[in-house]
Amino acid sequence: MIEVAVPQGIEKFEVKTIGPFTTREAICCGIALVTGYLAYNFTGDLSRDTRIIIVFFIALPFILAGKLKIYGMNLEEYLLTILTLNILAPKYRTYKAEIIDMVKEEPKRTKKEQEQFKKASKKKRKKNKKNKELMAYR
Repeated sequence: MIEVAVPQGIEKFEVKTIGPFTTREAICCGIALVTGYLAYNFTGDLSRDTRIIIVFFIALPFILAGKLKIYGMNLEEYLLTILTLNILAPKYRTYKAEIIDMVKEEPKRTKKEQEQFKKASKKKRKKNKKNKELMAYR
């Protein structure tokens, strides 16, 4: 029987379609080239060095979007997660709901209502005690 060693991390394998690039990387590099070319032509008044620096900073996000993976997520997925967690649904809210204040306040009871409440709670405690005894008997 012929045995073949399988490399580790086969689930992380990406198919290379155009040379050393995956389809995603090739598309992003193409977009970077087009935007870089347009930026280079639109900045015709500046010196050549300045134009190259501007093109670099304009094309860099597209190249990073194609290549960069953070925690196994593509760049746009990661940025959307960060945006959602920190801005759209932050852990600590900056506002305070009025309903919480209303729930915290206990209603004011008269002496008669307080006595009725105590009697009712004693009856409930007796019922619970009987129920526990019955459950233990079974």
